[in-house]
Amino acid sequence: MGFPYQKPYDEDCELTHYVWCHCWHLMTKNELEVGRAAQILEQAAVAKSEGMKKALTKLSRRDEDPLIAAELRNGIDLFRRKVRERVLREHPTEANINRCPKCSRIVRTPKARHCYWCGNDWH
Repeated sequence: MGFPYQKPYDEDCELTHYVWCHCWHLMTKNELEVGRAAQILEQAAVAKSEGMKKALTKLSRRDEDPLIAAELRNGIDLFRRKVRERVLREHPTEANINRCPKCSRIVRTPKARHCYWCGNDWH
């Protein structure tokens, strides 16, 4: 295992997370809209009360908007990976993925100079 963290490294998961956190400016209006709905649905899934779950599901507009329903039909994770693949394919230079020079894993942010995974510091 890496530096003091116990979370296993998953390249696919980390790459998707990185693109959604740091490359949103390369996404289409529709992708951002569906992404927002997906985020609300994730909040609904962990809501404590049924009333809150219903309110958040309604706020997501999944049942009202055919675009959102169609994009999320196969699940939120698949939608996010599909958007990640498009962004990386269409914007390979703008979507600069910051990697650790020692272990080549994706670091937390575009400006990070410390690896979450191996502890390497290249300040």
